[in-house]
Amino acid sequence: MKKFLVSAAALAVMVVSAPAVADQFAWTYTDIATSGASESGSGTFTTSTASSPFDITGFTGTADGYTITGISTYAGATNLLYVPATADPGHVDFGGISFLTNGAGGTLAFNIGGSFISGQYVLYRSDLNPIGYPGLAGSTPINFSVVEVPEPGVLALLGVGILGAALRRRRG
Repeated sequence: MKKFLVSAAALAVMVVSAPAVADQFAWTYTDIATSGASESGSGTFTTSTASSPFDITGFTGTADGYTITGISTYAGATNLLYVPATADPGHVDFGGISFLTNGAGGTLAFNIGGSFISGQYVLYRSDLNPIGYPGLAGSTPINFSVVEVPEPGVLALLGVGILGAALRRRRG
């Protein structure tokens, strides 16, 4: 029995330590500017591919206080996510990622994309920048981060490993 528990715990540790292929990513953005209204958003991306670049097929969350309602191609968005960050400026390419919200007075589109400044993310809003062109009003430099969301199976294996280790210690 002890050998089985040790084997199960070792297997769980090996599986948990292997990199997980996630189909969901948590994201956040905040504006870099210190003056004027602060802009921020957060939520999750759902993807349909198992490796980078990930094809984003859905968004959830909020952007500047508005609820995200769907995906968009505003500002020429490619809706590709690079994890690890290998595009310029990092997690997205110049076309960026775009989503729709229930904005003031109707649907409002947002785009998180690259800019003419290498390594910088920019947020575009369709109410302030209808075509999403860099450098126009409604183009806000932002900090943008993306983190993989662990799959439930990985968390379950971690629990099995911890349980096996606890049982082994108790009986050993």
